[in-house]
Amino acid sequence: MQIYIATDDGGKQGPLFLHQIETMIREGTVQPSQLGWHRDLSDWIPLREIPAIRELLESREREEIKAKLDKESANGTVITRAQVEDAAQGRSVLPTNRRPLARFAARLFDSLLVLSVARHFFDMPAPPADLSRDQFYAWMAQPEILQKFLYLKLILSGLVLILESVFIHFWGATPGKALFRIRLSLSGDRPLGLGKSFLRAATVWLAGCGTWDICLGAIAMPFGLISLLQTGRTWWDARFSVVVHHSPLRPAHILLILLAFYAILLSFAR
Repeated sequence: MQIYIATDDGGKQGPLFLHQIETMIREGTVQPSQLGWHRDLSDWIPLREIPAIRELLESREREEIKAKLDKESANGTVITRAQVEDAAQGRSVLPTNRRPLARFAARLFDSLLVLSVARHFFDMPAPPADLSRDQFYAWMAQPEILQKFLYLKLILSGLVLILESVFIHFWGATPGKALFRIRLSLSGDRPLGLGKSFLRAATVWLAGCGTWDICLGAIAMPFGLISLLQTGRTWWDARFSVVVHHSPLRPAHILLILLAFYAILLSFAR
């Protein structure tokens, strides 16, 4: 098939073969919106509407998306069948990740790190030695003790929200996520804005995953796990269109993780 292309000066260029037009579109010397004609057409139409060229453009787009997905997969990102079908249909494709243990352990490490640092900067109430279970509960139920714990919890929660927002905005990860080689971004590998980072952190906090609230966490965590297993993203990441990238964990990284947790637990024993 030989095709003519309309030029800006009112003339025409051609006849050209399909592979020539494909090369020109790839190089940017011809745009798919330019008018084209061949002998089977009654009038000039945009190149992208000519069936043969449309198939070339769609095939090229699928190859580009597949190459991107292959790159994500090589970096440890799970690619689902649904995503491949989305790519083939030209719909938006977001990488999915299903590593719930790594996600949970990273958040646990961040929580332990905050508590460990807080012990050195805040006067945290400590129960008297050799208390029985009933005596410990009675000690915890004292108004002044409850008030102090609530005060510390509010301060620490506020600091966690601010620090998590800043870390994710600038580096895409908190210390725990960096330890497990987890990174957050928006589609197209764009960094999260500071406002969106804060809203995401606040959503997770209010859901109970960041408040150290056992009751709320027991509700939020299963829903997050179900969403992660079904769609590849937790519901709070889906809410803010966050993409989670996992890099492979090498033996050296696993050793580093064990040493980091040991150091944190050792700090509580002192």
